[in-house]
Amino acid sequence: MKITLDELIIFYGEKKIDAACNVCGHERWTMLEPPTDYNFALGSTKEDGGVTIPFPTIPVVTLMCENCYNLRMHAAHPIADNQAKK
Repeated sequence: MKITLDELIIFYGEKKIDAACNVCGHERWTMLEPPTDYNFALGSTKEDGGVTIPFPTIPVVTLMCENCYNLRMHAAHPIADNQAKK
């Protein structure tokens, strides 16, 4: 699932999300692009530390603060679903 910068900007506006970095306060972000044919996702492990292959994931949109390199992530599916409803 690919979320474009334009879709993310619309999402921020609709949800009234502050663009400032929660670490340093700057407002300049880079949208990180995963390698070709991949998406960024948060993975999970079992409570006992074990893993299941393939393990459950949540696709995410990842931004990096251009000042302090803090990462900001949003679940990709709700953003894509919101855009698809329009």
